[in-house]
Amino acid sequence: MRRGEKDPGEVGLAQWQAAGYDPNSIFGDPLFVDPLKLDFRLKPESPALKLGFKPFPLDGWGLPADFRKDWLDPLPPEPDLSAAGR
Repeated sequence: MRRGEKDPGEVGLAQWQAAGYDPNSIFGDPLFVDPLKLDFRLKPESPALKLGFKPFPLDGWGLPADFRKDWLDPLPPEPDLSAAGR
């Protein structure tokens, strides 16, 4: 972002568009089937489908069930802040 530009996180979409950005963007609930259970399929009445979005299979994405977790870099340990300020 350049100096003097607005941060899209600090303004609403209408304000952002009035400033000349993303004139064709829309905002709305995509109507996922059950996002709390990680079911991101779209309901038949989803506005995304009305816009022409073509769903794609969501299975087969991510790490396989048998992925070796020891291959992942471990997170660094949390710093001990109990002695901070002493």
